[in-house]
Amino acid sequence: CERERASVGEGPRRAGQRGAIACATACSRAFSCTRGLWHPGRLVATVVDPYQLVGKQIADKYTIEAVIDRGGYGLVYRAFHEVLRVPVALKFFTGLAQLEEDQHDLLLERFAQEGALLTSLSTRSANIVQARDMGMLTTEDGARLPFLVLEWLEGRSLENLLHAKDSPDRGKTREWRETFDLLD
Repeated sequence: CERERASVGEGPRRAGQRGAIACATACSRAFSCTRGLWHPGRLVATVVDPYQLVGKQIADKYTIEAVIDRGGYGLVYRAFHEVLRVPVALKFFTGLAQLEEDQHDLLLERFAQEGALLTSLSTRSANIVQARDMGMLTTEDGARLPFLVLEWLEGRSLENLLHAKDSPDRGKTREWRETFDLLD
């Protein structure tokens, strides 16, 4: 949020720049700093913003606030929906750049299928993150990044819960039936 960036003098920075990390206590939202994702009071993760999207608005309604996580073919940002005034997650498919041009259409079709499937499943169950929108972003350097807009969920990741030092289930193995019961 603007109040937060102004209070700490942080704005969008290029990947690789270094600077002081400051704590923004005026706002509860996390934001991206030069060393990772910062939540007031603590450094949460170290994820680089390779496309320099933090601070930019895309699709005329999503203001990107922070890099959250990166996977093999994806990058997740926290954004703010300027029309609905709610936080959202933007999941970008970054795998297109790694593929031959003739494979792009097939992968874009599969990405659209994933979005449609997630939308269908999420309307049937409150236990699945809600899909809100899909889009395509072309960066300043010409990279095409399809994205899904998902509901923003506060909390810890499943990985964090299972591996945290304060987790009572850390390192515990379970029988397959017990695992499925946990998912129910």
